[in-house]
Amino acid sequence: YVKLSNPTGDSIALGGPRICTVNIIDVSQPGVVGFKHSHKRVSEAQEQAKVTILRKEGAMGTFRVKWATQDGTAIAGRDYTRSEGEVVFEAEEITKIVYVPLNNNDSVDAKDRSFHVILSEPRNDNDTAELMPDKKLNADRYFGR
Repeated sequence: YVKLSNPTGDSIALGGPRICTVNIIDVSQPGVVGFKHSHKRVSEAQEQAKVTILRKEGAMGTFRVKWATQDGTAIAGRDYTRSEGEVVFEAEEITKIVYVPLNNNDSVDAKDRSFHVILSEPRNDNDTAELMPDKKLNADRYFGR
Protein backbone atom coordinates (compact mmCIF):
# COMPACT_ATOMS: atom_id res chain seq x y z
CA TYR A 1 0.00 0.00 0.00
CA VAL A 2 0.97 3.63 -0.29
CA LYS A 3 0.61 5.80 2.82
CA LEU A 4 0.64 9.59 2.77
CA SER A 5 2.11 11.37 5.79
CA ASN A 6 3.97 14.45 7.04
CA PRO A 7 2.92 17.13 4.54
CA THR A 8 5.07 20.25 4.49
CA GLY A 9 4.30 23.82 3.51
CA ASP A 10 2.00 26.60 4.57
CA SER A 11 -1.68 25.67 4.93
CA ILE A 12 -1.16 22.09 3.74
CA ALA A 13 -2.96 19.19 5.38
CA LEU A 14 -3.88 15.65 4.45
CA GLY A 15 -7.48 14.80 3.71
CA GLY A 16 -8.78 11.25 3.72
CA PRO A 17 -8.24 8.57 2.69
CA ARG A 18 -4.55 8.44 3.48
CA ILE A 19 -3.87 4.83 2.45
CA CYS A 20 -4.28 3.36 -1.03
CA THR A 21 -3.93 -0.37 -1.69
CA VAL A 22 -2.04 -1.15 -4.90
CA ASN A 23 -2.74 -4.51 -6.59
CA ILE A 24 -0.03 -5.92 -8.83
CA ILE A 25 -1.58 -7.82 -11.74
CA ASP A 26 -0.05 -11.21 -12.59
CA VAL A 27 0.73 -11.10 -16.30
CA SER A 28 2.42 -14.53 -16.42
CA GLN A 29 -0.95 -16.40 -16.52
CA PRO A 30 -4.02 -15.81 -18.72
CA GLY A 31 -6.36 -15.83 -15.71
CA VAL A 32 -9.99 -16.91 -15.45
CA VAL A 33 -13.09 -14.91 -16.35
CA GLY A 34 -16.41 -14.58 -14.53
CA PHE A 35 -18.91 -12.13 -13.12
CA LYS A 36 -18.17 -9.55 -10.43
CA HIS A 37 -21.43 -10.61 -8.73
CA SER A 38 -23.38 -13.84 -9.18
CA HIS A 39 -26.62 -12.00 -8.42
CA LYS A 40 -27.65 -8.49 -9.44
CA ARG A 41 -30.79 -6.54 -8.58
CA VAL A 42 -32.01 -3.74 -10.87
CA SER A 43 -35.16 -1.64 -11.03
CA GLU A 44 -37.30 -1.93 -14.13
CA ALA A 45 -37.28 1.88 -14.17
CA GLN A 46 -33.61 1.70 -15.18
CA GLU A 47 -32.96 1.69 -18.92
CA GLN A 48 -30.38 -1.08 -18.71
CA ALA A 49 -28.69 -3.57 -16.44
CA LYS A 50 -24.94 -3.06 -16.10
CA VAL A 51 -23.08 -6.38 -15.89
CA THR A 52 -19.41 -6.44 -14.90
CA ILE A 53 -17.19 -9.26 -16.16
CA LEU A 54 -13.84 -9.71 -14.42
CA ARG A 55 -10.57 -11.38 -15.30
CA LYS A 56 -8.81 -12.74 -12.19
CA GLU A 57 -5.67 -14.68 -11.35
CA GLY A 58 -3.73 -13.36 -14.33
CA ALA A 59 -3.93 -11.02 -17.31
CA MET A 60 -1.50 -12.43 -19.89
CA GLY A 61 -2.45 -12.12 -23.55
CA THR A 62 -5.82 -11.75 -25.21
CA PHE A 63 -8.81 -13.54 -23.63
CA ARG A 64 -12.21 -13.79 -25.39
CA VAL A 65 -15.52 -14.99 -23.98
CA LYS A 66 -19.05 -15.04 -25.38
CA TRP A 67 -22.06 -13.92 -23.32
CA ALA A 68 -25.80 -14.18 -23.82
CA THR A 69 -29.00 -13.57 -21.91
CA GLN A 70 -31.42 -16.37 -21.07
CA ASP A 71 -35.01 -16.13 -19.87
CA GLY A 72 -35.85 -16.98 -16.30
CA THR A 73 -39.13 -15.60 -15.03
CA ALA A 74 -38.42 -12.46 -17.09
CA ILE A 75 -39.23 -12.87 -20.79
CA ALA A 76 -37.11 -11.37 -23.58
CA GLY A 77 -39.09 -8.85 -25.61
CA ARG A 78 -41.47 -8.16 -22.74
CA ASP A 79 -39.19 -7.52 -19.74
CA TYR A 80 -35.76 -7.04 -21.31
CA THR A 81 -34.07 -7.16 -24.72
CA ARG A 82 -32.43 -10.47 -25.61
CA SER A 83 -28.73 -9.68 -25.90
CA GLU A 84 -25.51 -11.46 -26.73
CA GLY A 85 -21.97 -10.65 -27.70
CA GLU A 86 -18.32 -11.27 -27.11
CA VAL A 87 -15.98 -9.44 -24.79
CA VAL A 88 -12.28 -9.26 -25.54
CA PHE A 89 -9.78 -8.68 -22.76
CA GLU A 90 -6.50 -7.45 -24.18
CA ALA A 91 -3.25 -8.10 -22.31
CA GLU A 92 -3.40 -6.64 -18.78
CA GLU A 93 -7.14 -5.78 -19.01
CA ILE A 94 -9.15 -7.10 -16.07
CA THR A 95 -12.63 -5.51 -16.30
CA LYS A 96 -15.29 -5.35 -19.01
CA ILE A 97 -18.86 -4.03 -18.85
CA VAL A 98 -21.85 -5.22 -20.89
CA TYR A 99 -25.33 -3.72 -20.83
CA VAL A 100 -28.69 -5.44 -21.18
CA PRO A 101 -31.59 -3.12 -22.12
CA LEU A 102 -34.62 -3.33 -19.81
CA ASN A 103 -38.25 -2.73 -20.78
CA ASN A 104 -40.33 -0.75 -18.31
CA ASN A 105 -43.73 -2.18 -19.14
CA ASP A 106 -45.54 -0.08 -16.50
CA SER A 107 -47.29 -3.20 -15.31
CA VAL A 108 -48.98 -3.08 -11.94
CA ASP A 109 -48.60 -6.79 -11.16
CA ALA A 110 -45.63 -5.94 -8.87
CA LYS A 111 -43.91 -9.28 -9.39
CA ASP A 112 -40.14 -9.40 -9.44
CA ARG A 113 -38.74 -11.21 -12.47
CA SER A 114 -35.29 -12.47 -13.36
CA PHE A 115 -33.20 -13.40 -16.37
CA HIS A 116 -29.71 -14.86 -16.61
CA VAL A 117 -26.51 -13.82 -18.33
CA ILE A 118 -24.40 -16.81 -19.37
CA LEU A 119 -20.70 -16.88 -20.24
CA SER A 120 -19.45 -19.48 -22.74
CA GLU A 121 -16.69 -20.42 -25.16
CA PRO A 122 -13.66 -18.90 -23.42
CA ARG A 123 -10.66 -18.63 -25.76
CA ASN A 124 -7.11 -17.36 -25.58
CA ASP A 125 -3.91 -17.66 -27.61
CA ASN A 126 -2.66 -20.90 -26.01
CA ASP A 127 -6.02 -22.70 -25.49
CA THR A 128 -5.89 -22.51 -21.68
CA ALA A 129 -8.84 -20.12 -21.23
CA GLU A 130 -11.17 -20.99 -18.34
CA LEU A 131 -14.27 -19.56 -16.74
CA MET A 132 -14.78 -19.08 -13.01
CA PRO A 133 -16.97 -21.85 -11.56
CA ASP A 134 -20.16 -19.73 -11.48
CA LYS A 135 -20.64 -18.80 -15.15
CA LYS A 136 -24.26 -17.66 -14.76
CA LEU A 137 -25.46 -14.29 -13.43
CA ASN A 138 -29.00 -14.02 -12.06
CA ALA A 139 -30.43 -10.57 -12.69
CA ASP A 140 -33.62 -9.68 -10.80
CA ARG A 141 -35.88 -6.84 -11.89
CA TYR A 142 -37.95 -5.28 -9.19
CA PHE A 143 -40.57 -2.59 -8.95
CA GLY A 144 -38.99 -0.31 -6.35
CA ARG A 145 -38.45 3.32 -7.22
